[in-house]
Amino acid sequence: MPRKRKAADPAPQRLSKQDYLLQQSSPVRIYHQFIHEQVDVHWHEFYEIHYTLAGKGTHLLNEITRELRAGTLFCMTPTDFHAVIPSHEQPLELFNVIFTEEQLSTELRSLLFSTSRELAVQVDEASRPEIEREFRRIWHESEQQQPGYGLVMRGALERILIDLRRMIVVGQTSSITREDESAISPVIRQALIYMEHHFREALPLAEVAQHVGLSSHYFSECFHRLVGQTFQCYLQSLRLQFAQALLAASQLPITTICSSAGFHSLTHFERLFKQRYGLTPRAYRQHYGKTELV
Repeated sequence: MPRKRKAADPAPQRLSKQDYLLQQSSPVRIYHQFIHEQVDVHWHEFYEIHYTLAGKGTHLLNEITRELRAGTLFCMTPTDFHAVIPSHEQPLELFNVIFTEEQLSTELRSLLFSTSRELAVQVDEASRPEIEREFRRIWHESEQQQPGYGLVMRGALERILIDLRRMIVVGQTSSITREDESAISPVIRQALIYMEHHFREALPLAEVAQHVGLSSHYFSECFHRLVGQTFQCYLQSLRLQFAQALLAASQLPITTICSSAGFHSLTHFERLFKQRYGLTPRAYRQHYGKTELV
């Protein structure tokens, strides 16, 4: 959430790596922000961690709305969309750290995303000084840029993410968990995580198979056997779920939602959506949609 979109803009922003990361000297950037006005629905091509220092507000993450207050910590992927509505009486003060997928080792990516779809917690008061210290360390290193500053920033980022994951494990938040994946091999679980973070792009089976180090044919067989559906059906399901959430939570044009979810044909999208949800996208919005975020 590096910058806000004006309310008059007809379409949502998709904040790009080219604008915010690739032209910078570090693949990790931090912002210290004071939010006084609503930040409308948007998404980005990078990962983002948000930590609320003070103030109050409301956060729409995909189709779920929750309170923002001091100690709120969450992480978003490139396939999440969100909006932030600050309180008029108590505007939000926060840190945002944005970073590329390359900053996540395979081990850390698996730790973060293997069991929880939503990475969000309310940090207890005793733990807040340590979390805030890590964010301020990233801020200081970004400002000073002493030798090795990139390594220090990445180390602090990893500690924040690990702490976030540990808080979810011990039940400090009511996170949304995945279906039981105990029977799914680590390789297929890695593929599922990759798909969930790239489904809005053109994503051929061969690319995911290569990512996990398997031949396309063998990967396809393993995926179908262990997940219970074909690769293409699972990918289609991810795209439809994203479109369904965006329809319910925003007033974006249906054509925008179609393309944003990874579909290239509006007719194809509408047909699949009706098969899945029993309503056309337009009818679904009329029945379930929100006209306002607040």
